[in-house]
Amino acid sequence: MSSKLKFKPFQYQLSGHTPILSFSTNDGKLYKPFILEEALFYQRLSIDFPELISYLPTYYGVRCINHNNVIIYNNTLNNINKTMKNTKNTKKNTKINVNTNKGDSWAFFCFNKKFQKEGLHNYIVLKDLTCDFNFPIILELKLGTRQHGINESPEKIQRKMERCSRSTSKKLGVRVAGMMIHRDHDHPKLVINKYDGLQLNNETFFNCLVTYFTNNNNQILKDIIQKFIIKLIELKNILEKKKSLSLYSSSLLFIYESESNSNSSNDGNQNNNNKINKINEKKQGQNIELKMIDFARYTYFDNELDIKEQSSEYIKGINTIIEYFNKLL
Repeated sequence: MSSKLKFKPFQYQLSGHTPILSFSTNDGKLYKPFILEEALFYQRLSIDFPELISYLPTYYGVRCINHNNVIIYNNTLNNINKTMKNTKNTKKNTKINVNTNKGDSWAFFCFNKKFQKEGLHNYIVLKDLTCDFNFPIILELKLGTRQHGINESPEKIQRKMERCSRSTSKKLGVRVAGMMIHRDHDHPKLVINKYDGLQLNNETFFNCLVTYFTNNNNQILKDIIQKFIIKLIELKNILEKKKSLSLYSSSLLFIYESESNSNSSNDGNQNNNNKINKINEKKQGQNIELKMIDFARYTYFDNELDIKEQSSEYIKGINTIIEYFNKLL
């Protein structure tokens, strides 16, 4: 079974090298370029890490998209190799219909730089974590004092170690991968991108958090911060018990609802207002999201000494975030 769909870059993508897609139907799903290790992580989640399920985006499986005519097919990991072989036989030059008329965010930077307009391509399908928000305020923090996995080339390891040493990753165990303030209807603004985040020091990292949690009235949103701290402590407690799991170059995604939704009635669009009212009802009392994302690099350790050393990388980042959030209260 297949269906024709128009797709577009996901406007809230904050980092990454390749474009994440969403569809014009706004079905609440994202299509992330396929990485085998990440797909395996999601598929094993319910067996190996059931305690973490609530801290990850909902996983819908793997899909194959024909970029020539924008047709989407169901796929499985067992069929990936066969699918990739068939890709070689796809030679059409049909132009696709892609909506790229919104903004200049990181999503469009990746799309213009990396998107391939032909062939079959596999995607991991995940829930769009912004779909329940009217005006999402988004922060992505990359955790760990190191970003390389154990199977990467010496050249990549050296490059990533140098990058960490020049950023807050080395000392704090966390750095800003991206931040987007979205306080006005349909006009997201990328405040910090991954390259900006690499330039931050301890002081400017804290200033970035101040900006993230400051509303239009120049007030610190302490209630939102407290909710995040509770979730961070819960996540930390879970991860400390999962000593066999080590994550590298993984991130935490923070989302909360902008107060601008209260002014949305001035937009003049009845359909948008109906959607906003519906979402407001749904989000009442749960206006934040904290999720773990990006699992292309992770390792299971059998040696207890290795486990203790590697697990501390990710936990250190969480401890720093909790410490800095508390400073804002």
